[in-house]
Amino acid sequence: MALRSKLLDEKVVESAKEMLKKVRNNAYVSKKLNAVIAAKKYSITAVAKIYCISRSALTSWVKLLKFGREEKLFAPPQRRRKTKLNQVQLQQIEEWIEENPNITIKEMRIRIQEKFRLNISKSTVHRYMQKMKFSYITPRPVHNGQDKSKQEEFKKNLNGAISKYPEKELFFFDESRFGTHSKVGHGWFKKGIRTQVKTKLGRQNFYLYSAVNPRNGESSSLFAPNVNTDCMNIFLEQMSQYLETREAFLVMDCASWHRSKNLKVPKNIDIIYLPPYSPELNPVERLWLYIKQNILRNKIYDTIALLEGALCKFITSLASSTIKQLCNVSYLTGQQ
Repeated sequence: MALRSKLLDEKVVESAKEMLKKVRNNAYVSKKLNAVIAAKKYSITAVAKIYCISRSALTSWVKLLKFGREEKLFAPPQRRRKTKLNQVQLQQIEEWIEENPNITIKEMRIRIQEKFRLNISKSTVHRYMQKMKFSYITPRPVHNGQDKSKQEEFKKNLNGAISKYPEKELFFFDESRFGTHSKVGHGWFKKGIRTQVKTKLGRQNFYLYSAVNPRNGESSSLFAPNVNTDCMNIFLEQMSQYLETREAFLVMDCASWHRSKNLKVPKNIDIIYLPPYSPELNPVERLWLYIKQNILRNKIYDTIALLEGALCKFITSLASSTIKQLCNVSYLTGQQ
């Protein structure tokens, strides 16, 4: 049964109907009166939804009619509150944030009080900061030795090579360490229960060598005990056999074992080196993050063999569409 206000009786409805006859040309008041009349037949909640108003607003109109204060229905809507901070003050706040991105809402409120003699709430400070397009996020770390001009040159040269040799495949390569040392992170757990995850301070580890094709999600991987020239040569030979008659560009960073004079590069592979300190240009980094979130986070492996088995099962089950989505490279021309 629909709930109706106890204040909404026949007398109130009749009063609303009589008043409606006199103010039909006033759309603002007529809307209020029609809503009150409809609420008697239906409910406060239902009518509030139909008229796109709040239940409290509709109830207040009923009270005005109930207690003989109909004239209040003609009162214009309240104006929005005036902005407490002017443009000069907002500019000063922006400068404070740029000087110290770690400043807290509480500290900002104190500064505003001291500088502008304004007493505003923390929620208001937060609202102004959002209005100025500021958001409290964790920034992406960038090495101070990174050279943007070299990165742009690399992108240009890579796209040029792809255009010149369209028959060649494009793979990005990287290695990552995996070990039995437990990783704890966010997850879904029941409320009201003290959440605990078993951990292990393991020291056993191995490396996963992987090359991925961001254009079709193709991949090739190898487990290795170390990162060195010998292991790199084994991977390159495996990669060459995987390609069979195809040729490929293999993009990788400038690690010492990637540029060793003893490195044996197969004839069907051309290595292209990333600029220094530019891991964000290598999409395999995102693949590592995805794998470790699913394999290592909040999990424990008693032996290195168990971890290898879980990792092998996971990477072999990865769909090419998932790899393609994870390893999409925005700076490649013609990327689909």
